[in-house]
Amino acid sequence: MNRFSKLSRSLGIVFFSCGILVNILFFALLSWPGLEAYDYFNYQPAGAALTSLKCPFVLTTQESGQVTASYSNPSRLTLEPQFRVEISSPDLSNRTINTALSVAPGQTKEVHWAITSNDLVFGRLILVEAYQSPVYDTPDREGRCGTLWLDVPQLTGMQIFVGVLSAGLLSTGLGWGLWIASNRPKRGGGPDVTGAMLALTAVVLFGMIAGIMGWWLIGVVCLVISFLLILSILGHLIAPHP
Repeated sequence: MNRFSKLSRSLGIVFFSCGILVNILFFALLSWPGLEAYDYFNYQPAGAALTSLKCPFVLTTQESGQVTASYSNPSRLTLEPQFRVEISSPDLSNRTINTALSVAPGQTKEVHWAITSNDLVFGRLILVEAYQSPVYDTPDREGRCGTLWLDVPQLTGMQIFVGVLSAGLLSTGLGWGLWIASNRPKRGGGPDVTGAMLALTAVVLFGMIAGIMGWWLIGVVCLVISFLLILSILGHLIAPHP
């Protein structure tokens, strides 16, 4: 292996590793609020999940955010669904908001609830539970979500979200480019390392999608698989090769 190939391979591993770690941190932090929300609130049985419930991913010091949910009326009647929302608070005495909508036949309406740093719990999280009452032929629905709060007054939550996402993807992509450019991916663990890197990249990308979509349980599974694959890659790279 010539000097360029060695340098390219080494830099590829460094950039790939940094990118993967940033991406894992990204989806782990996105999954954390949702996981805490399901543990924080009392169990509320419902006929279906309130999948339209969305919380902001990240808020910073000076920001307020909007929790949203929507209701679609499939009937030929005007329906009036009721929403009961519980939002966390530092003293653990949740504030409750009751909201009523009037939704015309075939219409979809969105409802909003404001959250701020006054709703922080555990110092870093804003947690929300929403319950929608049953109306006509539509079942009652329940959902939970959460927002990560960071004390970074210079940036907005969306800037942090986009910045971390971009940095992780760019570093991972650059690492793959350098690894391939070394022209000798079969040396030093070869196909085993490359296969494990591909698998790790796929799992981490899926974990990022899960974090963005609020699928916290899938995010936790991806996190565990990612660490197992990292151990596999390290074993191949460290082990002596003939």
